[in-house]
Amino acid sequence: MSRILPPEILSRFVRFLDADKEEDMQALRTLAITSSVFLRSCRSGIFYHIKLEDTKNQTRSHPSSGRKSPGEKVLDLVNSTPWVTKFVRKISIYDVSQPSWLSNDLKVPEALNKLNLEQIEHFVLHRGYRTQWRQLSTEIKAVIMKICRSPALVRLSVRRTPMSLLGVVGPTLKHLEVLETAASPDEHIKPVPRDSPLSIRTLHIRHAHDLVGNIKWLVDSAKNEVRLDSLDKLHFLATKEKDHDHVPMLLEACKTSLKTLNFVPHPAISDPRSHFFDIAVSTALETLSVKVDVTTPDIEGGRNCLEWTSNFISRISKSNVIRIHLLLEWDLSDAPGDIEDTSRSLFFSSLSHYLRTLGTAVCNTQKYPRIQELDIELKSTNPVGDDTPHIERFVKQALERIPTPDLVTLRAQPHTPSGDWY
Repeated sequence: MSRILPPEILSRFVRFLDADKEEDMQALRTLAITSSVFLRSCRSGIFYHIKLEDTKNQTRSHPSSGRKSPGEKVLDLVNSTPWVTKFVRKISIYDVSQPSWLSNDLKVPEALNKLNLEQIEHFVLHRGYRTQWRQLSTEIKAVIMKICRSPALVRLSVRRTPMSLLGVVGPTLKHLEVLETAASPDEHIKPVPRDSPLSIRTLHIRHAHDLVGNIKWLVDSAKNEVRLDSLDKLHFLATKEKDHDHVPMLLEACKTSLKTLNFVPHPAISDPRSHFFDIAVSTALETLSVKVDVTTPDIEGGRNCLEWTSNFISRISKSNVIRIHLLLEWDLSDAPGDIEDTSRSLFFSSLSHYLRTLGTAVCNTQKYPRIQELDIELKSTNPVGDDTPHIERFVKQALERIPTPDLVTLRAQPHTPSGDWY
């Protein structure tokens, strides 16, 4: 009996490696030269994702000699090894710095057009603050829209682009991320007729200035041929308090299908007794997840996000959720008082009260008749040091006296100092 696994079985192990992670990429490269058994599957992993970005912002109208632009690098790759093109399934373009490198990189259209764009399954186009769609060349816009029209496209993530791009996407799209997109129509992007409307399964949405415009665009199914009645996962990030008030519009559009709601309330909410919404309309909802910035102060110094979340959970009329997940982020570097001595700290004494109120509400079987777990995840973002043990002890003590403490699962993430996201 042979002790060697068949090649098709061995090659399956490669699928567990993620080429976007440096350590996994190194493993793929090593395997590729170790045995011919792994060669094709390793190449599929290594060249699955083509990423164009100018991390050092080197591309200008007149690039320095010897420095290749992102477009030139991809063009060199496909010209020197044409077989790479059959493996590419994901394209990411990150144009987030000033000035825009994408506006000046004349090689991008040529490079991308050498790929088989009809097999692209995942497209990411993220642009930065002050980048403008109208400043892109006709050729770059054309290749972007060509990628969006891929008959294999399943995932699309766009940031600071026209929402009109969705008008050229085919009905295969299931997973959509729209961040800071412009809801106003773009006269240069003509919608392509579809046999059936887009039926989105997962949606991630955020907008600092025109969130309601984006939501209205998405729920106007008659005009834009986008349906949300099969949506089963919604990720909603609020950049201001009034964003909370627009959640019901989306919940109504997917009220019988939504199973998971991930909500990030505005961290510096000034009034913890307002801007609530009820999830009772979502009759299929199984998981409610809320990310809470416990310690970030608002403009007047108040730190109200946990209080708002406690009130929000307590005010829900009734829900069939099975699991409530809370990610509590703490930066104790400038928090008032001592987390180890709540008797002398009004701030931490209040936080303890809000946690107990929240936990008690979740234990109410009239509100939550199907609840099985209150999953609380803790994360210390203190740039000075790791406060995780103190935070974990504090939260555990606060929840000891709720009616059903066995509902609570408490776990901690590795310490990660807070940082800006573009």
